[in-house]
Amino acid sequence: MEMDESEIRGIIHEMNNILTVVLASAELILADAGHGSQTSQDAHNIRLAAIRGRELIATLREQLNLT
Repeated sequence: MEMDESEIRGIIHEMNNILTVVLASAELILADAGHGSQTSQDAHNIRLAAIRGRELIATLREQLNLT
């Protein structure tokens, strides 16, 4: 299946929206969780994964010359 640039941009935009919600949620959990708790560690890992997702999207945009 071929996708045009508009469709690719739309998917990238939606992925960024999803990652924004994930990051914000992780930040809220981190703010409420006790330092060093399992919940805090899990929220930290979620945050790191979302940041990595954003980095991958940025790389994809760059590779596809969509910047």
